[in-house]
Amino acid sequence: MYKSLILNKIQAVLLSRVSGERPQPKCKDCKEIGHYNKNYYKCKLFKEDKADDVGTSNKRQTSAIKNVKREAKRQKVIADPNVHCINCKSTGHKTSCSADYPRHILSKLEVMNQSLGTGSQSFVRKLPFHTCVKEQYRSVLKNRILSASEDARQLLFRAQMFLVNNRRVTNSNMIPPGMLDVWNNFRRQHPTILYKVGLASGNS
Repeated sequence: MYKSLILNKIQAVLLSRVSGERPQPKCKDCKEIGHYNKNYYKCKLFKEDKADDVGTSNKRQTSAIKNVKREAKRQKVIADPNVHCINCKSTGHKTSCSADYPRHILSKLEVMNQSLGTGSQSFVRKLPFHTCVKEQYRSVLKNRILSASEDARQLLFRAQMFLVNNRRVTNSNMIPPGMLDVWNNFRRQHPTILYKVGLASGNS
C-alpha cells in the first residue's frame, strides 16, 4: 500500500517537472498556498525565536539571540558581589575569557570591528606560495612548514604511546606498574619505533 503511494507521488512529481508545472505546497497550519508549515518566515503564524524560547533541540539560536543571552549572563555576574575571577581575583567576571578581564585578548572579529567598524566585510584571497613569498625566503619557510607539519603528525600519533624522545608524557602514578614493565620491555626490543626530534625554533 505505502509502496504504491510513494511510487504514485514520485510519478506525479516527474510528470509535473516534465510539463513545467510544479505543484504549490499548502501550509498545514494556516492553510495558505506557497509554503509547508508555520516555520516559514512568510507564514502569518510564523513566530521568531527569542532568547527565552531557546532551550529545546528544535529551536535555532541566531547570533542576536546568543548576544542577548550573553549580555543577560554578564549583567547577572556583575550584579553578584560574591563572584571573583579565578585569575586576577577581581569582581565582575569569573574567568580570563571574559571581556572584562584586564588582560583580555581580543578576538579577530573584535579587532576588525574596532579598526573598521561593524559594517565591514572581510574577504579571503588565496595566492600561490611562490607569489606571496620572496624567492630568497621560499626554501627556508617551506622547510619549516614541512618540519612543523611532520613533527605535529608524529607527536599526535605517538604521544599516547610514550614514544616521543624516549620519555613518558603521562604521570606514572596513574598507570599500573605491570603495564609500565611490559611497555619498557617492548620499547627496548623495538628501538626504531621511537621518534627523536628537536623542534625547530619558532614553531609553536
